[in-house]
Amino acid sequence: MGADDHVSTCSTSPTRTRRRAAFEAVIMIAASAGIVAAAVVWSWWVLLPGLVLQFALLIRVVTEYEQREQARRTRERLAPPGLPAGDGPRMDGPPPAPPAPPAPIACLTGTAWGARALAFRPDQRVLAVVANTVSLWKITMTAEPDHIADLAGVGACSAVAFHPRGNMLATGGDHGIVTLWDVTDSTHPVRMAIGGGGPADRGPVRSLDFGANGRLLSVGNSDGTIALWDVGNRVGPMWISSVVYSRRRSQRPPSGPQVVRFSPDGRLLAAGGYNNRYRAVAVWDVSNPVRPTRGIRLSPHAPHPSASDTPRVQAVEFSPNGRLLATASEHDYTVVGQYVYYSPHLHHSMVVLWSLAARRRPTKIAVLSERGGDTARPRQRRWRKPAATELTGHAAPVRALAFSPDGTLLATGGNDDAVLVWDLTNPTSPRHVRTLPHKGAVTAVAFSPDGRLLATASERSSSLLWAVS
Repeated sequence: MGADDHVSTCSTSPTRTRRRAAFEAVIMIAASAGIVAAAVVWSWWVLLPGLVLQFALLIRVVTEYEQREQARRTRERLAPPGLPAGDGPRMDGPPPAPPAPPAPIACLTGTAWGARALAFRPDQRVLAVVANTVSLWKITMTAEPDHIADLAGVGACSAVAFHPRGNMLATGGDHGIVTLWDVTDSTHPVRMAIGGGGPADRGPVRSLDFGANGRLLSVGNSDGTIALWDVGNRVGPMWISSVVYSRRRSQRPPSGPQVVRFSPDGRLLAAGGYNNRYRAVAVWDVSNPVRPTRGIRLSPHAPHPSASDTPRVQAVEFSPNGRLLATASEHDYTVVGQYVYYSPHLHHSMVVLWSLAARRRPTKIAVLSERGGDTARPRQRRWRKPAATELTGHAAPVRALAFSPDGTLLATGGNDDAVLVWDLTNPTSPRHVRTLPHKGAVTAVAFSPDGRLLATASERSSSLLWAVS
């Protein structure tokens, strides 16, 4: 090799080196840009559901604000000229004092706070209160309630029910035992018989109810079953059959029916609770109690296939004529697109009135939803015409329901420390007529047999009596 060739080789080597370094730098920059882009896309995909949820909540807040502003403008437009909105006609002297809130006519002093259940005796004014124990009270319109008896040895009781004839009382609780009492003389109750929640130990008893003829007693157990007992047998209570309300799902233990109720004619049995495969209310035909048949399933809330939990039904009640079924339920998930979010702050609750005119296909005729404002008002939905009348009432989930004996009133008690009374003269358009304030969440409500009194219980006060006239 000559000297010229050596010089040419030495002069081209640095050029190739620089080209190679530039190429490697471009590759590194491209790889870094790809990594950064992938990280941004991944972060956006993770944050997108949260942003969508925040946007949905923002829309809800803005909608409620617009509704309040529209109501304020309406009040201003309807106010007399020269007066602020909401003021009455001019008068001399100080303005009239605001009306006093409704007050109870009597307090069952001595009953523990947070009574779990209330039940009136059908044939006379005797009230059973389930708190730390079961106490019986004589109720009259002209005198203070009189504590007449306590049921000894009932333990932690959670359910109570009077026989239709009023001569028998059933109690049940966490010990899983149902006790029958002879209360012909309410001042001296006598223990008659003791039974379990079924052919074997079924766990704590959550609810009790007698059939219309008085022979059947339904027992809702925490294991997800409902037992039917024949209590008209002279030998003693006899277990007839059991129906399954909920079964174990995956690793979750079943949470049995919270409430069981017979229809007024005794042919139907309704139950509500948890874990019932997206159908939180189940109804059986018990015309033949030996072989009950499941008739219908009701879902107050629209189920979502991605939700791993079901609505929780707190109360179920038949109207006295058997034409209506009221359910109170809630769930703590919300659906945004294809995502399901769980949060105690996103719970949705409602009271639904079902028409049983066609027993095989009950229909919703009215929905009393949880409200976001300060007054009960019709809910406006512009994008579709609702199939049932939708009203807003309670500001928190409803835990107790009761129909008046004539079926024209419905009392609902909720966690918002209030009992709302609704006029059901036209069931398709319930009308809010009274609000009864309480201290603490309302746990139980019950009308007296003549419909003139309403008994209520809350978590932070003794049981109260209200005049309903």
